[in-house]
Amino acid sequence: MSLGVKKRVVAFYTAEVYFKIPKHINLEDDKQVKDYWVKWNCLYISLCSGEVLEIEPNFDLDWKFPTELEIEIDSDSESESESEE
Repeated sequence: MSLGVKKRVVAFYTAEVYFKIPKHINLEDDKQVKDYWVKWNCLYISLCSGEVLEIEPNFDLDWKFPTELEIEIDSDSESESESEE
């Protein structure tokens, strides 16, 4: 007996993440900062001295209204109905 394919609603939210830069660091000074990047939600600042700073994020999340809603097929229900056939 096949139960059919179930659907689910997916809500997408925009999360704003920001990093507080120490006052003594000027990201635009190429004599002080070699490079900077974000990886795994952590800001890395590579200084010309060879030191690399790791700065943890701050979050500003708004869970009240999603930016988008989408109806999609629940992939778990597909595999269940296939195994029953």
